[in-house]
Amino acid sequence: MAERYSPVLPQAVIQGRQDLTDDQKAMEWTIETTLDPSDSRADVLNRSIVYSDVNDELSRLHRIRETLRVRTSYTTPEQLKALKDSGISLELLENVEQHRLTTIAGNLGYDKEQLNESPMHKFYGQRMAKIGTPEAFASLAAYMPQLFGTKAFNQFISGVRSENPEWAKNLKSIHRNAMSYNKMEDVYPDSLSSVDPLEMSKYYGLKAPIEFPSGYSYTLHLARQLQNDISSVIRSMMSEADLKMEAMKSKSEKGDLSDDEKRELIRMEKMRSKMDDEGAKIPGELELPDEFPHGSNGDFAELVIDPYPLTKTVSGYLHRRKRSNFYGKRVMYPSRMLTDPYKRIFAEKVKAPGGVVVIDVSGSMSLEMKDVEQLLDAAPGALVLAYSHDGHDGHPNVTILADRGKQIESIPRSIFRGGNGVDGPALIYAIKRRHSKEPVIWVCDGMVTSSHDGMSNALDRAVAALVLRYGIVQIPNVKLAIEQLKTRRFHNVPVGNVGDVVRRIRGGK
Repeated sequence: MAERYSPVLPQAVIQGRQDLTDDQKAMEWTIETTLDPSDSRADVLNRSIVYSDVNDELSRLHRIRETLRVRTSYTTPEQLKALKDSGISLELLENVEQHRLTTIAGNLGYDKEQLNESPMHKFYGQRMAKIGTPEAFASLAAYMPQLFGTKAFNQFISGVRSENPEWAKNLKSIHRNAMSYNKMEDVYPDSLSSVDPLEMSKYYGLKAPIEFPSGYSYTLHLARQLQNDISSVIRSMMSEADLKMEAMKSKSEKGDLSDDEKRELIRMEKMRSKMDDEGAKIPGELELPDEFPHGSNGDFAELVIDPYPLTKTVSGYLHRRKRSNFYGKRVMYPSRMLTDPYKRIFAEKVKAPGGVVVIDVSGSMSLEMKDVEQLLDAAPGALVLAYSHDGHDGHPNVTILADRGKQIESIPRSIFRGGNGVDGPALIYAIKRRHSKEPVIWVCDGMVTSSHDGMSNALDRAVAALVLRYGIVQIPNVKLAIEQLKTRRFHNVPVGNVGDVVRRIRGGK
């Protein structure tokens, strides 16, 4: 007699959720069965589930994953609307969520490898890499999170590599960067699946802050980090495509293009015509919220910049340097046609090392004027701002000390205003002002406070989310910050209340 399997009972499973009311738990479910385990899916929002009722190990694993979705995923139309408005690809969100559910299953002792065993992963990687468009790359990048932490991920990458080694390298880089900030494999299992209302937190990465189950926040953090990295790589691909297109146009004017190259040029021009003069805004580009909520009820103060002029020029760092190259738009070194075997007659602009440095100059940091001056000297090409708040709404609480080679003539004593008060808005401002791939250095002891210098778990969690999501480098003191700025080798040193939240999210590492 065949061994019996346990049927999926979503209405019973959802009773264990602490973030739902009794009326929400009592909603009826539509239940269907299928013979194909890969068709298994649960829609918690509409209370419907499809699962395989075949008695084999693969069906059992899919049933477990969809049961976990019922137990831990988002449940309300308001949450879904917030996700749609977030700018994050819904396909990417779903595949990251599948990774989280697979991770939970693995933590519970199930063989998660079987959930992703399929030759289709490698075939899909080959097919999309062969198409070769930025849209195809975006689809590959959104597809791969469901395979993180399994052997299927390596098979998928090998399929991409067989057609486009550079794409495979970029995808592995995106994976490595994202997982360094969101190590689901290393966090406490209970954290990944938490639906305790005490653990519910407003997620400030969306246009309107809204509460999600704490476990689902891991999905949001990782998806946003991935979306940022994907957009950055696609912008780089578009820039390289422009150079290639210019070279092909030059060949076309000489009549040297083959038929295949002509078709490629037409395809590239069509793609380029969909982009604006700035190089195209990628669909789904992430947007930061304009600000944190602010006021007198435990929120941050509103950011107010003290308008000091930047009149001091930092020699050697303000202007972009130029170097010769064999391609470009402007001929600057015609003599190299005769003297340079590589004929590097064009000028290429090279930016000086930059970055954004955010300095907490509140009383708890105990900084002196010389400390701030040393930080300025260590970051001559960066945007540097200092913040602290005196407890009065509308008063200046942020001072721009330097901006890409221009500095304030002398640092005013007024930057030392007393409390923190504006940590979150100051970091949001820094993230918006940074250039592509620049580091954001936050010199702070990790003790953030509200507009009236009060401390709360909500503010700690909100700032920790920014640190994790955008790769902010927290450094607790001036000496270490100067060392990292001079060597350009940045590493996060999470300390204080914010650091405690960051370490807890990362599983204590």
